[in-house]
Amino acid sequence: MKKNNSKSGIVSTIVISIILLALLNVATFAIPFNKVDLAAHFTAYGCAEFVIIAEMILVLSELFLEENPNQKVLGLPIVYFGFFTDFIQLLVTVIFFVTNAFVVVPFWIVIVVECLVIGFGSIQIAKGFFFKERNREYHENRANTKFMDEFRARLKALSKINKIESVQKTLEDLLDIALGSDPVTNEKTVDSESELLSLLQELDESIKDGSEAGARAAIGKTKNALLERNVLCKAGK
Repeated sequence: MKKNNSKSGIVSTIVISIILLALLNVATFAIPFNKVDLAAHFTAYGCAEFVIIAEMILVLSELFLEENPNQKVLGLPIVYFGFFTDFIQLLVTVIFFVTNAFVVVPFWIVIVVECLVIGFGSIQIAKGFFFKERNREYHENRANTKFMDEFRARLKALSKINKIESVQKTLEDLLDIALGSDPVTNEKTVDSESELLSLLQELDESIKDGSEAGARAAIGKTKNALLERNVLCKAGK
């Protein structure tokens, strides 16, 4: 059902854009306006075509081709600013067309107005994309801290239940290293983090069995693997 809605939305957006472009071309070439200044007339026409096509691309990419629901919602302000810019641009184009039928519109005025309209719209849309990207990075990084959050929590739990006094200080040192480690997982750390989970399980079993030698060995291997993981974490940025 969602795919069908997306397809109908894509088709509707393209059809509406084609109709707007057709109406613009009719107003530009078919209606017998008196064109006092051709440069001003066709500059306004070219900018209007650009804005209509740009808005069509924005609507397609942000509403119908975006698969992430959260990112789709964040794309709505971008689309709205695009619609607002589209409306202002078409209004300005009509004003220029009508005015240019009776008096000479200085070309510099056309350029300044078009730059203001398109520039304002571009800035607002760019701000929307910037916020959207920052939001995406935040959620990805938040999700990528899952391993280290779990690793730290399990180490804290082991430190509390540990009954082997001779390894308590070493275990707390390992926890300090974990707390000071970069929390964000990346593609280079996946294998080492898998190894760390296995070593953590080994440490858990040694502590529960009361094996000092086993606990010391597991802590040493876990520490080395964690330090290696931290090096890979920096390399992956």
